Formats: sequence, structure tokens, C-alpha cells
Amino acid sequence: MRCGPSRGLDWLVLLSALLAFTAFGCSARAKTVTLNVQATQPVSVSPLEMDPGAAQLVAVGSYKVGKYKSKDLGTLQTMLERTIPMRGAPEESFRIHLVVRSFLIVHSNEKGAGLACIAWALTNPEQELVFDEQFYAARASPPLSVSGIKNRMHEGITKRVHQRAQDVLSGRPLGSPPEDTYDDFERAASRVPDRFKSELPTIFGGYDQWGNQTGIWRTVAGQSGEESARRCDRIDWYARLGIARPPDAPEPAPALPQGTGYPPTVDP
Repeated sequence: MRCGPSRGLDWLVLLSALLAFTAFGCSARAKTVTLNVQATQPVSVSPLEMDPGAAQLVAVGSYKVGKYKSKDLGTLQTMLERTIPMRGAPEESFRIHLVVRSFLIVHSNEKGAGLACIAWALTNPEQELVFDEQFYAARASPPLSVSGIKNRMHEGITKRVHQRAQDVLSGRPLGSPPEDTYDDFERAASRVPDRFKSELPTIFGGYDQWGNQTGIWRTVAGQSGEESARRCDRIDWYARLGIARPPDAPEPAPALPQGTGYPPTVDP
């Protein structure tokens, strides 16, 4: 008979460790976001889209749950619609078009993070392109669950899109980027740790032949794979929305290679 904790206790510890970060839910929830902007024109939101292969998940020693899905995209759609500062009939209002180009979720049993590339455009009732931009959203926080990270990123995206839409329509200079949104990949990626690790109990082993405990924890480490969220090219909104390209509109730049770095390497 061996001494020390039972294997049953080991399994309980393992389960607690694996669920420590993800146990509080993985899907985002919709809410109305408070905007810091004066609305001047009615807007509406077109159905959101997500590029193929946009969603990436890196689980370092934790359950492979929390990947960004169509349900999360629907939550972002609802949040954008609930937060419209001035409503109008779709055919009479300016329209917001948004594409999730990438959305990386990475977590261990200690912490988690999210990094996304968002492209959006604003068209007028005459179906002319008024404004477009591509930006990044990022959030990393040990206290938050996967759903909490998605929620905070959705809030930042919603604020940025609506506030900048109203800035453009009123002729005001663009305001400062809201929290958790960034103009370029480098600034956003700096919010995401390069390495993640999980401390996991050793289930099989950990005891010598006499039943003495020799160590019940092992470390699983891996890279965040943040480069998978980088998008070097930009959307040609004229082609995507079927809008006639004005003679003075610049031609779309050729697509560049996307970021590499996934699947991430995981060290035993």
C-alpha cells in the first residue's frame, strides 16, 4: 500500500486545474455599450461576416474550448445593434459593414488572452463608400474567463466602430482608440504574452516503489501563436460590397503573406 494522496485526489486536482481558467464560460454575452460620442446621423448595421479560417484556438495544458464561433459573431452583431446611437431605416441610413478577419483565443490554466483583426466600412444611403479602416483588438487578463475576454474585446470593437462612424459623419477628427483596440498589429500583440504555461498534476507516476511522493506537478508550456492573427492585406470594399469604384479611388494593394506561427509548439 502506498502512502500519500490517493489517485482519486490527483484526478480531482487535475480537473480543478484544467477548469481553473475556462470554467466560467466560453461564449460572449451581448450588452449595450456606453458611447462617448454625440450622434449626428442615423446608422444601421449589416450582417457581420467572418473570413474563412479566422478563428484560431491555442490551449496550453487546458481544455480545447473557447474558439471564436458563429455564436460569438452573433453576440457582436447584437451588441453593435443595441448600441446604435441614432437609429434609422436601413434604406435611409448610413450602414456599417464589419468583417472579423482573425480572432485568436489562447489560454492555459493560469491566464488567457485574445487578439483579433477587424475590418469595417461605412456606406451612405446611395451605396457609396464613406470610410473604412482595419484595426486590432486585444485583451489579456488572468482574472477573466474566456467569455470575459471576448466580452471586453467586443465592447472595444463596438465603441470604436460606433464612435468613429459618428466622428466621420459629423466631420470631427477621429477620437482616440477605445480601450483594447489598436491601430496596428504590433501594439495589439504587445498585450498578449509570448508564452503560456499550465501547472498540471502527475496522474500516473509521482510515487516511488515504496509509495513515497516524488512530485505531483509538471509544467506544460507553449507559444501564444499571436502571428496567426496578423493580416497584412486589406479588404477591397468596392469589390466586396459590389460598389462602383470611383475613378480617383486607389486600386487595392496586392495581398501579402499572412502571419505565420501556428500551430504553436508545445514543450512537454
